[in-house]
Amino acid sequence: MGGEAAAFLAGLTFMLYPAFQGQLAAAHTGLLVLWGVPLLLLALLRLRDGRRFIGIGAALFVVSLWGNLLLLFYLLAPLLGVYALLLLLRRDWSLLGRTLLTLILGGLLALPFLLPTLREATGGASEPGAVRYSAALLGIVSPSFNHPLFSGLEYPRRVLGIDPFEGAAYLGVITAALAAVALIKRRESRWWLIVALSAWVLSLGSLLKLDDAPLTVLIGGYATAIPLPAALLPYIPVLNIARTPGRFNFAVGFAAALLAGYGAATVGRWLKPPRLRMIALLGLAVLIAFEYQFFWPLPTTDAVIPDAIRSLAGRADVRAVFDVPFQHPLVDKEGLYLQTGHQQALIGGHITRQTPLDPAAGWLLQTFDPALLDAAGADLVILHREWDDAELEAAVYARLGVPLYEDARFAVFAVAPYAGEAPGFTWISRVDAEVTDTAEVYLYAPQPGTVTLTGRISADGRGARLLLDGAPLVTWTVTGEQGWNVPIDLPTAGFHTLTLAVDPACPPPNAEALVCRPLYVEQLELRNYRPLRQS
Repeated sequence: MGGEAAAFLAGLTFMLYPAFQGQLAAAHTGLLVLWGVPLLLLALLRLRDGRRFIGIGAALFVVSLWGNLLLLFYLLAPLLGVYALLLLLRRDWSLLGRTLLTLILGGLLALPFLLPTLREATGGASEPGAVRYSAALLGIVSPSFNHPLFSGLEYPRRVLGIDPFEGAAYLGVITAALAAVALIKRRESRWWLIVALSAWVLSLGSLLKLDDAPLTVLIGGYATAIPLPAALLPYIPVLNIARTPGRFNFAVGFAAALLAGYGAATVGRWLKPPRLRMIALLGLAVLIAFEYQFFWPLPTTDAVIPDAIRSLAGRADVRAVFDVPFQHPLVDKEGLYLQTGHQQALIGGHITRQTPLDPAAGWLLQTFDPALLDAAGADLVILHREWDDAELEAAVYARLGVPLYEDARFAVFAVAPYAGEAPGFTWISRVDAEVTDTAEVYLYAPQPGTVTLTGRISADGRGARLLLDGAPLVTWTVTGEQGWNVPIDLPTAGFHTLTLAVDPACPPPNAEALVCRPLYVEQLELRNYRPLRQS
């Protein structure tokens, strides 16, 4: 099998690698703009021929980030890090210098794109997901349970069932066999194994998972999870952007594809007749494509916006649309899509991974209080039935009446014109009887003032904090049962969030033997709101 045929097979393997099919199914299409990466590596390898490839390599570094800047962490960093280490070990100082110069120049050219992301990453806490969106140990040998050949296997459902998009990491029998041939017969291919192993370890995230839950071991009678190197990433500035360790399988797929290409080239040398080589190429390509197919059939979503929602575009009496349940991130995204039809302003919307709407405003507006809806300018409410629940659906029908339009996916409600008084003080509690991390009380104050938090709290020597809009109010240790009678100053009118936090928070429940002492809360109320006197 000639070099061109082997390169084609490597490209096909990279394109179809299950990790990318998972991203495609999740509509993360920006992460699939990958064509600049192999060209960048080719330019770096050509630096041996002279410095004229420095400018080309720098430009391709920028191009490789055009699809998504996170490719810098999930794909480029493992590839370039191992390559630089290889040059360092070989003491190839000339090529190492040219490579670093190329990457530094490329980084400077990419700064206009990178700076906004870096500013956002270093300006706040990293988002959760390092455990949930990490690959399982068995992910590398877990084909799709949607595949007709593997649908009878039970373990892939445990490994991939919760999140088959980010957890897809199947190497495949054909690719593994070709990689084994390459590693045995082609010494120059072995550094790609280092790339694959390094990226695979990072893809496992901060805690080792056998399938979809962290694996625990008993030490001294206590269950504990097994930490991994990626546990350090959330504490490293800039690298804390990589909240989805499973995407390091991008680099695994790249390395596996090149190993498969080396293996195919080796097999081709064993097949002398050109026709036999071509038949072998086509056979391997078909087998890899068949084995890697992740969805049978390909999942689709109805993209048709109902005419009734499109017709809202001509209504001048609509100030804004409120999509519910507001807290579901896919409602935010679908709300943006529906906006292309109804063309009205949105109460929520979506930026990056979540809505910019204040949770206090969202939860209180979702009570469908007519005074609050009117004050917020919400004249229409769209219920997204795919992600609602029975309680929310009952509430919206009870408060807003018969919808203007409804089908299996959406229900559109008109908010009746409101002519009553301005909204008064109101609140809603999201505090459960047992608090193991944080819990919130959301409130609306028509004017600056004071309010009293009452209730009972009990714990066995647990630290606790009470915060208003993220600012600490009270910190104490709860031993036994205590009564609450906490006065709270509300410095501004509008929406506020009271947060009750356990300090330190309980870790995720990895095993029944792992017990964490919660805070117990009873009879929580906000009483005696008093607005400040206006001078």
